[in-house]
Amino acid sequence: MRKTSITLVTILVLLALPIFAHLGQSPAAPKTVTNDIPLSSDVATLEGVVNATNIPVSNGLDGAFSPVIVLTPRDTKQPSSTAPQSPATFGVINVPSGSSYINVAKSIEGTPGYNPNPCVCAPSDMGLAASSQYVVQMVNLAGTIYSTSGTVVKPTFQLADFWFLPNRGGPLGIGMSDPQVLFDAHAQRWFASILNTYQVNRIRIAVSANANPLGIWYIYSVRAPSLNCVSTPPVSPPPPNCLPDQPWIGYSDDKFLIAANDFSFDPSFTVGTFAGAQYWILNKAQMMAGAYTVALQTITPSSQDYRIDPMQQLSSGTTAYMVENCLTLTPLVLTNDCQATILGTDGGINVFTVTGLPPTASVIETTVSIRQTGFPTAADQPGPGHLATLNTNDNRIVSAVYNNGKIWTALNDGNAANGGPCPTPSCVRLDEIATPVLTGATALQDFDFVSNGAATFYGSVSTDTQNNLVVMFETSSSTVYPSLLVTGQLASAPPNTLAPSRTVQAGSASDLTTRWGDYYYATTQPGATSTFWVSGGYRTIELFQGWQTRIGKITFTTATPPPPPPCTSSKSLAQPTPSWACV
Repeated sequence: MRKTSITLVTILVLLALPIFAHLGQSPAAPKTVTNDIPLSSDVATLEGVVNATNIPVSNGLDGAFSPVIVLTPRDTKQPSSTAPQSPATFGVINVPSGSSYINVAKSIEGTPGYNPNPCVCAPSDMGLAASSQYVVQMVNLAGTIYSTSGTVVKPTFQLADFWFLPNRGGPLGIGMSDPQVLFDAHAQRWFASILNTYQVNRIRIAVSANANPLGIWYIYSVRAPSLNCVSTPPVSPPPPNCLPDQPWIGYSDDKFLIAANDFSFDPSFTVGTFAGAQYWILNKAQMMAGAYTVALQTITPSSQDYRIDPMQQLSSGTTAYMVENCLTLTPLVLTNDCQATILGTDGGINVFTVTGLPPTASVIETTVSIRQTGFPTAADQPGPGHLATLNTNDNRIVSAVYNNGKIWTALNDGNAANGGPCPTPSCVRLDEIATPVLTGATALQDFDFVSNGAATFYGSVSTDTQNNLVVMFETSSSTVYPSLLVTGQLASAPPNTLAPSRTVQAGSASDLTTRWGDYYYATTQPGATSTFWVSGGYRTIELFQGWQTRIGKITFTTATPPPPPPCTSSKSLAQPTPSWACV
């Protein structure tokens, strides 16, 4: 479910996908320690077993509109004049379109917003995963399974039949939202998750019984607090539930992780406030065995954290990692979750290192220095007046992956007016971090990019066994409809550089909803040299639910590093208008 920044009481008409906000808080004191984070023990419970082969093909007939939800801010204070600013200079790469070692080997149609998807909603939020034989995509309320040759092997089906949840109903008017899918090549298992909005405070997770996604899956459930969900200001009587918004999943060899932003609601379920970030650490072997209960540990929702992302671990290891952007900006509110090692005008990424198994798992948090990120603003697109903008959300991390001792992250960055370095309303920030993470560490690579001088957003990253990087992203401008492109960086390439981009799918219509999603996906195909799958949205018609998704198979065909980018940029704080120059 989508989050927006709000500073006053706002009424949001929810069109099938409820909208929730990063409800800001006044600047907090930096975190000062990396001691073990307190965890409490619990269990995940088995909800049932589903055989994907038996799920019927969707007829796309289910659809309805959701009710109006009123959101109130956690704190409406504006940041003080001493809030961190962007650095005096910062490099921003301009990635042109052109020939490179990157190839779009296949481009196939994904699950659309219209029939057979029963969502009747906008925008698209999706999960995508690939094994050596299959590609699985879940989008909002529907899923499709393909072979890696691009053939549909399971036509679009309703996720209601997979997750044992209704498409509609419950206090929020919709049964589920925000699907995620991963494939664990070491365990040869598929994992998936969905926000269970029908029961409000629950997340459902699934693991396949083997490497075949068309077979048996075990469905489990974890819960956010069901009583006394933290809320500021308090409400009376206390809210009965936390809603764990936009759950994100990841794993190591022995652990499965989930994280979400918890929101509290009054008993009428019409008012929501941000309660804090929460994560769950599960015993992965028990999940894969189909145990009736699975041991887990979790934290009390932390108001000092926002959008913690567990990540897929592509190389073998029992240490798991999660990340968050520790300086999250909205137009009026600064949330400072960095530890004291981050000083002055720098920003940071908090890395959570998870070791051990429930009930004795341990989490250590360390901040890695990066340059300050800013709040992205709406990107341009062809169209008149207010219709010519596209929401790019905030600067939370939207993609992260671990492989061979390195973490890559992607987030939406902003321009000078909102504390960032972008020459456009938004650009994609990429960061590479070495593990283990030591106190005082800085990122190995830390840079932004735009595409042909246009805004970029919703970057997604993955890497192969040689640590070659693929980056899928969206771009748009006043002359370019929202389109899906892909770039990358070879492990042998100079740092802070990217290859010329290739188009996965060009859009041919504007998005009149002004919303474009929350995240897109990139994943690596196991057992294939430098082969990746990416997924995102585009439009050929402007009707509300008329969005489409595209899936691309990306291959790298040479080990020769690309030349340095033809454009770099710098910004001086003394200049009211940044100057950008090619070199």
